[in-house]
Amino acid sequence: MSSAALVQAHPALYLGPLIMGPLFQAIMQGLIIQMSRSYFSRAKADHPLLKGIIAFLNALAFFQTCGAVYDVWTIFVVGYGNWVASNGFTWPQKIQPLVQATMTAPVQGYYIWRCWKVTKQNWRIILPLASILVTSWACALDLTRRLFQTNFALLAAEVANAPPTANGAPPPFPVPVDPVFITWLVSAAVLDVAITSILLTYLLASKSQSAFNGLNDVIGQLIFVLWETAIPPCTCGLTVCVAYLLLFKSSNNIVLFFEQIMGKLYVISLLVTFTSRLTLNVERARQSYEMSPWSAHVKSEVRVEITTTTKEETHSPVKVDKSLGPEFATETAPPTGYKIDYDRRYDEEALRAA
Repeated sequence: MSSAALVQAHPALYLGPLIMGPLFQAIMQGLIIQMSRSYFSRAKADHPLLKGIIAFLNALAFFQTCGAVYDVWTIFVVGYGNWVASNGFTWPQKIQPLVQATMTAPVQGYYIWRCWKVTKQNWRIILPLASILVTSWACALDLTRRLFQTNFALLAAEVANAPPTANGAPPPFPVPVDPVFITWLVSAAVLDVAITSILLTYLLASKSQSAFNGLNDVIGQLIFVLWETAIPPCTCGLTVCVAYLLLFKSSNNIVLFFEQIMGKLYVISLLVTFTSRLTLNVERARQSYEMSPWSAHVKSEVRVEITTTTKEETHSPVKVDKSLGPEFATETAPPTGYKIDYDRRYDEEALRAA
């Protein structure tokens, strides 16, 4: 069976992912642009570094989307009917590991910084996380290098010339399982699980120690956002790894579909985190949450005493009470005459008699 005949016999396994991957990327690209526009319109007070990260991720995501569109045009328009070319990797497909890792690294780096803050700068926790991040990116770089050195046309010919399988599935790849590819995916997933566990433990501990309903509501929202942003990219990475191991014995392009959307899931995760943080800041500005982890509200009890004086005492020297600090300094006259104490209630007749 020739390579073209193999593709025509199993179009869903070979051609389907090459269409669905760019389609999903285009949809996610639209979400990224819309969410980024909303973020920049509200994040005027954010640090320039955070804005720079979002701008960089937007540029990288747009570059990846353009590469996916180029793949579709090359395979289904320029090379229409020449399905042999679909068994080989184009240059946008070969740089996918490096692009995905570069999109993932700033997102995971931001979450590692969050862990560094909540663990009170505990380097024994942060250094292993940073080491895993560097390992993941290095594996993606090495994998990209070897993809450009691999002759995929020769591999496709070997797959096509292999004897047919008993169940009619495509023949397996004539190469062993790549440990670098597995290390890249597993290290990224392990890092996601570790970061989520650390942040979740901190939030749950803060919630258990708090007796304020307002603060507990905010922590509950943060826990929901944490799960909402951590689960999709981590699940996608694990799916790529599992699909690669399970389907490796049957050559196909299904793994490419999940690999293409993984990086954009991380970008959307970061944008959801940033926009949720801005929303919580607005809510905290409207409501006063006591003992919040972001700001400390100084509570000062101001006691106002109203005194009455006679005409002869109107020219008495005025004393300034500075015991409450300059912002609460009040001018009071000497405590002569009758004093109204607001700690107990007066009826109207008694007040007139006074």
